[in-house]
Amino acid sequence: MGLVPKSIVWKFLKPLNNRPGMNFINWAKYKAARTLSHEKEHPQSLVGFSFLLDYVPNWRKAYLPGGFIQYQSFVPKESAKQVFAKQVEMQQEAKCESFLCAAKRHRPDKFLFSHAVDGYSMGLDFKVTEKNKERLYDLCHRMNDLVLSAGGRFYFAKDSTLRPEDVRAWLGPNLARYFELKKRFDPEDLLTSDLAKRVKIRLKDSPGAI
Repeated sequence: MGLVPKSIVWKFLKPLNNRPGMNFINWAKYKAARTLSHEKEHPQSLVGFSFLLDYVPNWRKAYLPGGFIQYQSFVPKESAKQVFAKQVEMQQEAKCESFLCAAKRHRPDKFLFSHAVDGYSMGLDFKVTEKNKERLYDLCHRMNDLVLSAGGRFYFAKDSTLRPEDVRAWLGPNLARYFELKKRFDPEDLLTSDLAKRVKIRLKDSPGAI
């Protein structure tokens, strides 16, 4: 409202970044929409609409001290509605709800490790705490199984929960092609990363490697 510098807004968000806090925020937004702006137009810039979180500098600090993980899955259009609805149900059962969600439409492409499908993605931000960490990763692993059963995919750049078996199920023949290219152009396995180590896609992890 112009009363508080945007640079410190995250400090007001932090104590609300929990189940009771989000219940309150949702209630307040619902009441405000019903009483202050019901059926009224609300002009907004394209940047403000498309990059809502960037309106609050340092918004990630609201997830301290444990930080957060983003879980994003990509599901074909035929089953996306059912899969995403089940993911929400699984979060509620585990009491590990995501307080932030972004849904997007996607088109397929032919890249080797592509996440793109003719369907939709749902990005979920989960607050990590010492109390919920084990439960949260168990939830993500079970959601991985659900996504894979529907022919879905994932996005390496936003991943922290995939297991080696998930990657093998997702990439299938493309993983074999990757290892062929790896042996040809990087036989010493110089190009690698912590992610490659975690999901076992280094050359030493290829079939037949010693």
